[in-house]
Amino acid sequence: MLVWMCWRSSLAEIRLSPMVYQRKEPLTFRGNATVHYIAQPNPLIGPTQQQMVAFGALFPLCMREDHLLNVQQIQALYPRPKKGGKGLGCCEVPKFNVAGTATEEECSVLSEGQAQWRATQCSQRSSSQSTVRHSLRPCCGELNGQCTLTSPEHCWFMNGRFHLHAEHCTQVNCLGELCIMIREKDVRDEHVAEFSPRSSGQWWRMLTAIYLHQGILDCVLITLLQKMGFVESRKLSRLFADGIVAPYRWG
Repeated sequence: MLVWMCWRSSLAEIRLSPMVYQRKEPLTFRGNATVHYIAQPNPLIGPTQQQMVAFGALFPLCMREDHLLNVQQIQALYPRPKKGGKGLGCCEVPKFNVAGTATEEECSVLSEGQAQWRATQCSQRSSSQSTVRHSLRPCCGELNGQCTLTSPEHCWFMNGRFHLHAEHCTQVNCLGELCIMIREKDVRDEHVAEFSPRSSGQWWRMLTAIYLHQGILDCVLITLLQKMGFVESRKLSRLFADGIVAPYRWG
């Protein structure tokens, strides 16, 4: 199982403490900004936490009704657009040549009043209106189930999942994707509150987690403990047989 996991995924950084990375990101609503990413290590030499969740490891957010909390969080961060995506428009910042689909209120907050808002989603603009590059799309975080509008490079830097065919965070279900409740082809152009994950609680993770190892060292240590336990159990079984069965054997 561990060999298959390592073959299907990449190894996490081997260290004891998290590593903080930063880079200059020019494609934001506010222009050039410094973004940070905290990489969680795996000192046991194995896959990343996100990949472990994908393989079926224990993860409380996937085993409870936490997708409802994710919906409430999205509703708090983004004003609810009207049915069919109405209320969403294109937030353009010509100064930085960057645009993304957002509500009018959201556009004003994210750009600090520097953007121009059109009552048309960025992908639906005419050729004469598409002078500002549409580069910001939904990006799902690594393990927190949160969504932000970022560029592809920014999203990949944070080890997130970039949605090239979605316009706004209300059109994706980050927590559902993290728990493999839905696939990208199932993402609909509706508000996230209308998503209904296929499984209300992934109880089966309690079974699949039994066969998963967090890394090579974890597998080696468990194998050694099992071998030691097997040797000791053999000794106890022999003592038990000599103390109980032997007297009856000799009459």
